Amino acid sequence: MILDGVVDTPDYMAGTRLQSLHDTDSIVDRQAKNCFLAGPSRCPLYDVGGAEKIAESFRNIIVNLKRHPLSVPGDSDGGAGTLAPDIITYSDVIGATLNALYAPIQSFPPLMSDLAGIARGNGTAFAARNQKNSRQSFPSAEETTSDHQPPSKFKNDNSACLTQRLSPGDTGTAIMCTDVNGTSGMSQADFKNYIAQLETQSAFFSGPFAQVRMKCIGWQLRPTWRFNGPFAAPGGTNFPLLFVGATRDPVTPIANAHTLATRFPNSAVLAVDTDGHSSLSGPSLCMARHIRAYFQKGELPTPGTVCEVNEKSFLGVVKEAEGTEERKLLDVLRWTSWHWNNDESLVLLLSTCCDLLTHHHPPPIHPQSSLGTICIRLA
Repeated sequence: MILDGVVDTPDYMAGTRLQSLHDTDSIVDRQAKNCFLAGPSRCPLYDVGGAEKIAESFRNIIVNLKRHPLSVPGDSDGGAGTLAPDIITYSDVIGATLNALYAPIQSFPPLMSDLAGIARGNGTAFAARNQKNSRQSFPSAEETTSDHQPPSKFKNDNSACLTQRLSPGDTGTAIMCTDVNGTSGMSQADFKNYIAQLETQSAFFSGPFAQVRMKCIGWQLRPTWRFNGPFAAPGGTNFPLLFVGATRDPVTPIANAHTLATRFPNSAVLAVDTDGHSSLSGPSLCMARHIRAYFQKGELPTPGTVCEVNEKSFLGVVKEAEGTEERKLLDVLRWTSWHWNNDESLVLLLSTCCDLLTHHHPPPIHPQSSLGTICIRLA
């Protein structure tokens, strides 16, 4: 068994989430370093003063919005009519930054570009992106009948696999709040103390992360079959477990993987030197080789193994694949790192694989594409 993006189990089950933000702020510093190495042509916040100066500018732009929110006019008169009038606040940008920390290769270059615009007093790009990401659209009952299909490029008319979806936020809240204990009856004073504890780990992201726990206060629903532990196997498992994680993860720091490994004798930890949530955030052929060796040969990585990545934010591909097979594999890994945190892309992937593996209908994408390759490998 492989576990990626590992939580501290007692901390998670208690609902406290106090072992999550230890590496969060360091991701901003690493993105600033990549920005500096990439240069002004690839990073709009580039500063000749170096990575520290870039990180300082990044944080100053955000902090300035606390006192000076930025108004953005709509474009209904002179533009395409798709941008509503808006006011960009500190909370807006903190929320967008926290989301970007999950998939920096995909999200940090446009975020820094948007922040450079905000620094010049132009928030149009950020407002447009924020409004687009905030929209939730679901088909009506009429649209899902045989006569009225939802107009979506992700729709495969021959597929029974696409179904109406819940908002990802609602789904995650329902799962987590049903899992955890100890969130009912929390007072305002208790919650303020909780935020103060989180602030010792992350100055910027403690507030939005605290909302995760706030949503569970008063949650009464509990599963019929509940497992309360133990989340350990002192006597060992039939086969050693492999814990995997990114060296700088915004919500599941690699330290959690090492902690959990001590509770499962003979298990191993594989770290991937990347920024983002889980090892999928950075394409790494080294990681892929170790995972194949684990599943195909039962081999564990040696203690202390840290895999390099083949692509980094702002810099692009930093290490080329060797040979046809590795190039194909890297293509799949790069697609996954760019799209795994994107809801619509995952729906397309799951729909395609469902068709290929169950209904044998023509897939909505070419089988030789990256998505088709993933599905075929899953098969």
